[in-house]
Amino acid sequence: MRKDLDRRPLIAALAGLLIGVTAIQYPANLLFLVPMAFAVRTMEGRLLASLFLVAGLLLYKPVKALDPARTEMTLQGAVSSHPRAASYGGQTCTLATEYGQVLLHYDGGQPLIMGDRIEARGEIDPGETGAVSRPIFLKAFRVELLSHGSQMVGWAEGWRRSFSAFATRGLERPEASLLEAIFFSSSDLMANETKADFKAANGLHVLTAAGLHVLLIALALQALMGLAPIPHWMQMVVLALILFLFAAASGFQTSTIRASIFALVIRGAHLFRREPDALSAVSAVGIVLLLFDPGGAEQLGFQLTMVAAFAFALFKGSKPKVAKTAKAQLLRR
Repeated sequence: MRKDLDRRPLIAALAGLLIGVTAIQYPANLLFLVPMAFAVRTMEGRLLASLFLVAGLLLYKPVKALDPARTEMTLQGAVSSHPRAASYGGQTCTLATEYGQVLLHYDGGQPLIMGDRIEARGEIDPGETGAVSRPIFLKAFRVELLSHGSQMVGWAEGWRRSFSAFATRGLERPEASLLEAIFFSSSDLMANETKADFKAANGLHVLTAAGLHVLLIALALQALMGLAPIPHWMQMVVLALILFLFAAASGFQTSTIRASIFALVIRGAHLFRREPDALSAVSAVGIVLLLFDPGGAEQLGFQLTMVAAFAFALFKGSKPKVAKTAKAQLLRR
């Protein structure tokens, strides 16, 4: 195990970042530094672990508690999900605020994209925590755009909208909505009957952009660019750009981000004179996710995802030795 850590400094970097983003709220996590200091022997690994530990401490932002007695308030934050049409009218999206993630409902008159910073005022529902958690809900009667988000996210949103318009021109509305849902996880315009049919057939996962989409895009791009004498580093730049646009167009879902980073790390390992390594790729995924959302370390979804990914990467290469032993015995005979 120590040799594995020595060859994979990104694992030490992820461990340092995890300890850093949780140490302020849970000081006992600093005790993990003791076994990590014995496990990581290389200077590169210890340096990365220390740097990301400090980065985690700096990135941590405590979430303010909301006064449950308040019924109306003004919140500022960044749009952190695609605005989607609500079944009861208007649009909904999530808003990253100093109080954590807030579910925002507004009339839809103000066109918003992910990354836009806004100020919203309306009726507040503080939500619930415990066995059944419910997020803070803000029904806004005024939304003001403070600043625009990334231009590249705007391009991705334009790509998704142009695809939707193209599908609508050639197909009926139900079929066009289904196609958009399959490609970009935008199922808010689908008929309830269609959603019920997918649910009954245990096929809702088809309507979620995931690793399969990223795999198909990466393979298609690799095949196309392989037809021309394009340098490997330039292929990686094009692949990274296309995967970023797709991840943004599909709402930066964790599954899409995970698969995109994994593909880039595996495909780009040779640029850094390293062999492709699944454990390092999973560590890179965790680092990127935590850098953009330090609070994700406390989410059960992130924890289960990382455990499952590490388990798969760790044991995927192990093969049963029974077949090899039987073959050797037959050859000796």
